[in-house]
Amino acid sequence: MLSELLILSFALVLFYYWFRYNCHAILRTAETGERARQVAAANELRFPYVLEYLQGELTLEEIEALDTWLQRDYEVLTSLLRYTSALRVGSHTVEQRILMADFKLQQLWFAITKKSMTGAARRSLEERAHILTHFANTLSARSASLSRT
Repeated sequence: MLSELLILSFALVLFYYWFRYNCHAILRTAETGERARQVAAANELRFPYVLEYLQGELTLEEIEALDTWLQRDYEVLTSLLRYTSALRVGSHTVEQRILMADFKLQQLWFAITKKSMTGAARRSLEERAHILTHFANTLSARSASLSRT
């Protein structure tokens, strides 16, 4: 019984590291820049501003407001991605699903750490903003390919 628990624990730790590695690899190779800002401006999204605000000192209330902004932007972007994927064959890609799961896990981590570990909460907000940047870039690329057809 003890050996089975050790094996299960080891497998869960390996899965966690695999998952985090893939999330960081996806975000590291993602484009950033003007395309995401254009999508954000067109859809009144605030995730580019979250990255700017995180550079300065923030109160707990301001950090919670940034969290609310990111949650709203996530709902908008995933809805838009779902709509544009319906126009194409298939649904969300595996990459997008991994990042969606990471967004939800980072949301949970933020809720746990926002009062006692503000550094971890800020990193959670930053990673979620980068995920939304990736989604906005994907949406921009899909919109461009749809407009060519």
